[in-house]
Amino acid sequence: MANSISEFDQYLTFAIANVPLMLAAESVVKVSSASPAICRSLEEAGMVPAGQHTVRWLDLHKRMPKCEAVSAHQYLIVVNVAQAGLWGILADSLPDMNSVDRQELQELPPHSSDGAMSTLASHVMFGSSNNAYLLDIRKILVPS
Repeated sequence: MANSISEFDQYLTFAIANVPLMLAAESVVKVSSASPAICRSLEEAGMVPAGQHTVRWLDLHKRMPKCEAVSAHQYLIVVNVAQAGLWGILADSLPDMNSVDRQELQELPPHSSDGAMSTLASHVMFGSSNNAYLLDIRKILVPS
């Protein structure tokens, strides 16, 4: 019998419009509570200053298949995308760090039955009550 050693990766898990999502932890620069001023700046200008840098807004609420009411309190997740800079995502739930076995992630086909999710995510982790989608920021920024 062959030994199979599971490999675990760290992911930040959160929800947008009640859709469970994940981001690879190594791409996350910062997570903070999103004040009304930050939310307003993102909505009006599409960006927010962050010291010497600018964080551009990646509005995933508009791209969710069923966009339900946004939470009254949001969290700003800042990710660093190679050669694309800093991008901010507003999450509706407090992000949490989790270890996920790589074997639990299933690759999404380019045009899956999950519709819009195949344009946002690269993998899915099936759960007993919900599926969690691994966001692919490159795919979102440069749609095929």
